[in-house]
Amino acid sequence: CRRAEKQIQTQRAIARSTAVNRSRLEKIGERNNKLNDLTGEVSTKLGQVTSNAGEYKKLIVDLIAQGALALLETNLSVQCRQKDKAVVQSALAEAQTKYATQIKAQTGQEMQVKLALDEKNWLPESKMGGVVLACHDGKITVDNTLDARLHLVMENDKPSIRAQLFPSK
Repeated sequence: CRRAEKQIQTQRAIARSTAVNRSRLEKIGERNNKLNDLTGEVSTKLGQVTSNAGEYKKLIVDLIAQGALALLETNLSVQCRQKDKAVVQSALAEAQTKYATQIKAQTGQEMQVKLALDEKNWLPESKMGGVVLACHDGKITVDNTLDARLHLVMENDKPSIRAQLFPSK
């Protein structure tokens, strides 16, 4: 009699635990779906940034200068999508100037960077835009594409994004 009662209690505890776990997994799945939807929406809006040539050029200048500051090399190649060639080409001189200005402001030293558009290795058209900077024959790179930046933000800010999307009760 006691043994049967204990077995029934054990089965109930297992069933309750299974139900709670199933509910948790469903909730996690729904949250991931919402995060993926949000990423898709942001991705679409980021892709539209490239349609405004003036704003996109300013962004490209900033992305190139930032990547150059991360690498701190004197010769860098810049990769972009083939359709962004004209914008990136027009941004190179301004990015070089911005780099030199920031180096001077931060270190007091004079340092120049020579930027060259890599016309052999285009980024895939599936990328939203942005640039990849490389040195030492492509052995060292900085991925400053809009795709990489979005992924970085979504990963680094996941806790705050979750807090805004799913406030605690």
